Amino acid sequence: MRITVNGRFTEMNTLRKVPLSLWDQKKERAVGKGPIPIEINRHLESLRTRAYEIHKELIERDGYADPLTIKEYLQGKHISQKMFYSTFEEHNERMAQLVGIEFDAVTLSRYRLCLRYFKEMMSRKTKVADFPIKNLNGEMIRDFEAFLKIEKRVAQNTMIRYMKCLKKW
Repeated sequence: MRITVNGRFTEMNTLRKVPLSLWDQKKERAVGKGPIPIEINRHLESLRTRAYEIHKELIERDGYADPLTIKEYLQGKHISQKMFYSTFEEHNERMAQLVGIEFDAVTLSRYRLCLRYFKEMMSRKTKVADFPIKNLNGEMIRDFEAFLKIEKRVAQNTMIRYMKCLKKW
């Protein structure tokens, strides 16, 4: 079964076997009126229905859904995900406690500003309040780099410092 969300997809095993003679690839269903095709089609339909429900729940809760998360929910393997902004904020809070001991106040302000700029960039693209860390990808990093250079007009060395802040994730 293929799960696709916004052009991104993943595939999962439905744990059912269908004789090739009973499978209609165009309809993505088993053909026939015997007990095997009926059971397989019911199983596929229940998986599709559950996938749509999970997608709806994720959008309502997080404002974001990705195919891998839907697959994990369907397979019962879903674990609580660390969210990017909240984890970044927790990091900054711990860092604030170590100012003067392990970090300088300037370093803390750079991390806070990095998070603020990243949120600003993402808010222009999506209405997501937060997103899982595992969904931070190269495209987001490149978009952030362009945002810093174009919108914030930061110098190359400053941009590199902000990128080092993101490197931890």
